Amino acid sequence: MYLPYVRGRQYELLALRNSHPLLQQWPDILPLVEPVNASPSACLRAATELTTAGCRIAIITNPVANSRAGVVHDVLQHATCPAALRSHASVVPSLLVLTGTTVQHVQTFFTLYAGRELCIVHREVPIDPSVTTTLINLAQGHLHAGHVATHVITDQTPTQLRLALPTTSLVLLRDGFQRQPHNAAYPPASFFGDLHRTYRAQGYAGWGDFLTVGDVFTTGGGMPLAVVIHLTALQASSSDAWIRHFISSSNATTANPAGKFLQAAARVASYAATDAAFAGTAACRELLGYHATPHFPGLGKLKELSIRHHLQMMGAFA
Repeated sequence: MYLPYVRGRQYELLALRNSHPLLQQWPDILPLVEPVNASPSACLRAATELTTAGCRIAIITNPVANSRAGVVHDVLQHATCPAALRSHASVVPSLLVLTGTTVQHVQTFFTLYAGRELCIVHREVPIDPSVTTTLINLAQGHLHAGHVATHVITDQTPTQLRLALPTTSLVLLRDGFQRQPHNAAYPPASFFGDLHRTYRAQGYAGWGDFLTVGDVFTTGGGMPLAVVIHLTALQASSSDAWIRHFISSSNATTANPAGKFLQAAARVASYAATDAAFAGTAACRELLGYHATPHFPGLGKLKELSIRHHLQMMGAFA
């Protein structure tokens, strides 16, 4: 099982919507979406499209931004959520476990979605130790028998909790994207990880990542000096994942982003000629088409294509 974690920004949702043929082909890919906007409408629309196409999607019901602000409303109970989506079998309600999570939060979640496939995302360690005890009892079937829950943990999850969770439902989430302070600082390539090919040997039922975005949420941002295209490649000898960073060369000012894109895309085309698997994804073919035209589709489209390419490169291991 592969859980790509996204935060519901426009280009991420577009990437998921435009990846529905891939998600239909590989049902063991379960996108995990944390809606970051005050209104989850865009996320819910994307979820409706995916479920209509027969794809599964996990929606975090308590986004961290809301939880930090003390908001406890449930995204799937939001006024903009269609009743058909709320109860759809392809929608997996998901709970973020955070420092301030309480036993009441956990019990309410499990009661509200009784009998559903669920996902529990252990992002932080609760201050109240009884929360962890409750989660362990739930995972071992001592409470709310009959629930099917996937437990997503990180490298920081306490060993006691990790060992107590059933390995058949355990997914390790790891951020392999090595973010740099600015676009021009990226090296030609950086190691992303080998978890996609080693998770079973490590005793996990699946793995997750933050794709080519990384586990950092930022808003806004102006026009960059350099245009960079992040695309995933698999090392031929080991199938380890690397991120290739294709950077424009005229980076003294923010002028001419279209020209900068063509410079970066030319480097993509040069590398793609040496790597058939890399060049064969739908997203990479679309990107090479923009280079050949030539046409600059916008920075948001580049981020969308980067995500779609990563999904196809990694999805085969699910």
